[in-house]
Amino acid sequence: RSRRSRRSRRSRRSRRKAPPTIASRMAPRRTGPMALLFLCLALAPSALALVQVDYEVVCDSATEYYDTAALECISCTEGCNDDTDDPSNAVCNKEPDYTMVDFYGNALGCKCSLGYKRIWALDQDTCTTSDYQSASCTGFSCASCLNGNDDDLEYPNPFEKNENAVAYNDGDSCALCGDTTNGISGDDCGCPTNYVLTEVDDGLGYVINKTCTACTDGTAVITSDATIAGVNFYATDYQCQRCPDPHMIFDSAGTTCTCDDDYTKTGQSLYGQQSCVYTEHSDAIKQSYAETSASTVNFFKIQADQESSPSGELEMESLVMKHHFLNASTNCFYYNGPENIANCQTLANLCVMQMYWPDSEVCELFEDILDKRSENARSQDGWVDTLPWLRYVETATEIRVSEAITMQMSFGNVDDYHYHEMRYVLSKYYLNGTWMGYEDLTTQFYYCGMAAPNTHRGGGSSMSTSWLRFGHGYNNNFECDLETLMADEPMFYELFLVDEETDDMMPVPVLLKDYRDSGLNFINVNYEDAEESNDVFVRRFMLYDTLSGVSDSSTTNDDGTYIPDVIRYANKITLSVQIQDTSAGKIYPPVLELSYKEREVSYWDSDSTMKRDFIFFRAEYSMKVSNYEDVVIAFFSVACVLAGITWTMRVNNWSRRNVRMRAANSHTNMEGRLRGADGLNSGGGRAGPPSMGRQPGDSGYSSFWYLWCVFMILIHCLVIYFFPFIFFLCTYWFVFFKMQDTVYVMLPPSNNFENEDDDYYIIWVLIYLCFFCQSTWIIHLIYGQCTCDVFFIDYERPHGKDRAETPVSVWRTIFAANEWNELQTSRPTSLSFTLFVITMVLVGWKREYLATPQPNMNDFTEGDLNMILRFANTTWWFVVLELFQLGFNWMMIYFGREPKDQLFIDFCTMAKISVLVLDERYHGYYLHCDSPHAHADTDMATLTERLLAEESGHSTARGIPVLGDREEYRDIQCFDIYLTNGWSIWFNSIRSFLEREAREAGPKSTSGGGKDMPAYRAQQRQSRSFLRNSTTLRDRHAHLEVGAMEIINKGLRMFISQGLKNDLFWDVSPPQSLFGALIKTPPPDISASSAYNVLTPDRLHRYTCTGTYAYAGVHFYGIEWDLWLHNALTFAMFDFWFKDTATSVVCTWAIYQILRFFRGYFGTANLANRTLVDSTFLI
Repeated sequence: RSRRSRRSRRSRRSRRKAPPTIASRMAPRRTGPMALLFLCLALAPSALALVQVDYEVVCDSATEYYDTAALECISCTEGCNDDTDDPSNAVCNKEPDYTMVDFYGNALGCKCSLGYKRIWALDQDTCTTSDYQSASCTGFSCASCLNGNDDDLEYPNPFEKNENAVAYNDGDSCALCGDTTNGISGDDCGCPTNYVLTEVDDGLGYVINKTCTACTDGTAVITSDATIAGVNFYATDYQCQRCPDPHMIFDSAGTTCTCDDDYTKTGQSLYGQQSCVYTEHSDAIKQSYAETSASTVNFFKIQADQESSPSGELEMESLVMKHHFLNASTNCFYYNGPENIANCQTLANLCVMQMYWPDSEVCELFEDILDKRSENARSQDGWVDTLPWLRYVETATEIRVSEAITMQMSFGNVDDYHYHEMRYVLSKYYLNGTWMGYEDLTTQFYYCGMAAPNTHRGGGSSMSTSWLRFGHGYNNNFECDLETLMADEPMFYELFLVDEETDDMMPVPVLLKDYRDSGLNFINVNYEDAEESNDVFVRRFMLYDTLSGVSDSSTTNDDGTYIPDVIRYANKITLSVQIQDTSAGKIYPPVLELSYKEREVSYWDSDSTMKRDFIFFRAEYSMKVSNYEDVVIAFFSVACVLAGITWTMRVNNWSRRNVRMRAANSHTNMEGRLRGADGLNSGGGRAGPPSMGRQPGDSGYSSFWYLWCVFMILIHCLVIYFFPFIFFLCTYWFVFFKMQDTVYVMLPPSNNFENEDDDYYIIWVLIYLCFFCQSTWIIHLIYGQCTCDVFFIDYERPHGKDRAETPVSVWRTIFAANEWNELQTSRPTSLSFTLFVITMVLVGWKREYLATPQPNMNDFTEGDLNMILRFANTTWWFVVLELFQLGFNWMMIYFGREPKDQLFIDFCTMAKISVLVLDERYHGYYLHCDSPHAHADTDMATLTERLLAEESGHSTARGIPVLGDREEYRDIQCFDIYLTNGWSIWFNSIRSFLEREAREAGPKSTSGGGKDMPAYRAQQRQSRSFLRNSTTLRDRHAHLEVGAMEIINKGLRMFISQGLKNDLFWDVSPPQSLFGALIKTPPPDISASSAYNVLTPDRLHRYTCTGTYAYAGVHFYGIEWDLWLHNALTFAMFDFWFKDTATSVVCTWAIYQILRFFRGYFGTANLANRTLVDSTFLI
């Protein structure tokens, strides 16, 4: 109550009004929300009315012009007054002047209407200086020539009030209608039908009298705008206009064009300009080559949706092919002079649009014409007079290995005789055969872009041309909006390479991947290198085709252009250059490879994604290493042989460690002997287990487990030999390619694994094989580690005479188990550190671009990464960082910091807790950690004295006492242990008997039943069963009640002290060599019929820079190299899949953390079940 009253008094005091201070008086008053709103509105600036500009720039063609300054349409009569009562203002007879137009076709000024002359305001001096400066002066006025103008004193009408006077066509002055005219008709002189009105003489000077002259030679005066013979004609009385073909004339009305006698009109007026061909010739063509078949186009790679492969087929009659075929074929076949060369070019273009299909009528006709022509002066097979060179007739091998190019290439400015840039030239043609000249190749292959605001994702002129530098490979995927291809007419190209040595243009052969032979086989798609011999090379190509897909039913755009039903476009473009085998600085002819897709435009309405696609462009510089495959196969064979030899040795060693003959002798009542010797209750007077000489659980490993282990050893042997082979092979290419100045070696060519002869294919397969094999091996190791048997042997003696009265503390065992549990997932290196540094170096410092296929170690320009260089680059960082961390650990050992596995042995020694680990049925490790002191459970001062004695070297030997008389074993604490079948039977019999006693002594409702007990399943073998069910506290209590831990401890202490005989006896064997330790070779006296157990000193830590003991192999600590190898391969795989370093780093870290989690989780469960230490203490 007093606290509440004090709080209430403070609250009342806080609510009292304080006297106003100077600061408070100067502070602004608080205002409510409404007042604040009004204040904001009052202080807010007045809204600015934004100017609105019309986007549609379409002016009235009869009355308006476009003002590019005001960005609006202006009337030609603006500022004028049509009031006839005031003659001085009756000057608004103006109309748009289309002699100058803007981009949209709008007039940019005005002129006087027909029949009116122009009177300049400047000449009349009607505007003042201020009028000019304020832009209020009308530039000119218009006066009628028909009625005259009395007020025009300086520029009077010479024919004042002459009813026969009219203005010139440009409105400059007035003229009279001559006698040949029909007089004034409307606003100008009229002429008879098909007569042209003339107002200038031969010198283009104006005449006083306009005259009418008859149109001749089939010409006509067009009196109204019309489309005739596929050509747009515009009305004018001052010009006789011609039909589009020399053999075509207008009819008398000037509304139709007809061909001369003996000529036939051809072409589609709805599509384009029609023409006339000689009837006899055209009939002969149509008789030999069906016009309908020639106009039919077959599409064989129609893509139905974004996810499907382009494999659909469609046949259609092309309006464009129909329009051009007869004219081009007739005039080319019956060549009549240079004017017909364009027809031959058109015929060649039509064959290109048919993808060079030999059975198409167009290509057949072209070949027939070629056979009839004589060779030209260039002496090139397939290139004849009057025809373009369309395809090669030489074999593919001859084309690929031609040594016609003489220039010597280098990677920089070495001297005046070496060239480091590739200069390509394109020859361009329109479909109608018009040659558009030459232009240098720069970014033409990035032919398709994206509409705004996504232009940065598409192609265009801003794309990289670094690939024009010799040796600089380049890959790029750019996005394409197919609708943007509709705006321009596609071009036809021929590609040349300029030989800088001779200044000649060398033709570049083109390999169309979609070329089909007469049997409709895609013979240019090669699955093996041997299939390249029948490739067909061509010269002319197009990057996209929006023409052949136009049909009679195709719709048109607003501007009248046709929208094709099908569009064909090159989706893969590869320009590859190979250096010559005989001279590394010279090159073979480059090869341009094109692969196309086809899509129906009708799909775009229902699926907008079909409007877009990715175009792949690659420039590749390589060398065809003739013996490369042989060398790879040779090294691969050597690796296989070595792997096979190692596998045989390891399988033999595994069999010697794990295969034993059944023991003949038996060990009876061993539990009773151990129980009595330890002073424990005998469990109700039971005599102990019966004879265990022929137990069912003593059978060897199952056939499946044996075969599985043999298979695991095999794949691990393959990995440990294949990985170095791949690594050093990729390193070879990285070093010799990236660090060369002159041309010595180039990367092998790649075709993106389109066939198995790809030089990268075997590397790709081996890396995949190594990854999956190593992943399986790691899982196998984790399984073995999580199912191994672990026993802690407590050598501590009770402080009293009776163990029952003064029991030994269990906390030392719990501490040892906890340290063991921590050691299970520890490693001498840090993967997080490795990945962090790799991310910083490769991404932050852009060193990942060392893997771009260009021969310059100092060029970190972004680009597509080569697979070989990428693997070498990233793996070397893994190697360097791993060696750095291991070297750092070795230095720390030198400076006195012991490794974790050695620290664990030291800890257990001070705690007097020895460890027996069985990683296999008859093999394991024994850590003898019985310190020479009487008790480990002591005070801190005594413990510190012992540590000082250890540090000063005054302590006694740590080795097994029974080996104390042998100097070489006095300090050996870690042993490999090889067991007999008798020992296994003895040990499992004790465990199984204790299991039965525990089940009988424990509660009847214990979950899981007897068959879920760990020792029972160990007796049943395999004791390899993965993920045993954890025992409950009741189960554990039942085991402890029957003295399971003490009995097993006593038995193992007796075994180690050599208190047992026969096959329970052990002897020591000399340590193994480094190679023997690595492949786990048993001692010579270990075999299937071994009569005694063998302990071998572990000297592995002496051979390794980290000082790792062999027993650490049941932890991550002892399989560091396997884990490192798996990390490196995991990163490489994700790097291949995602092609992104950051993503690969995250995925690699995640995969390792998943493995680490499972190893820790199941390892902890196994440790708790084996040692009876509850998982609660394993933190």
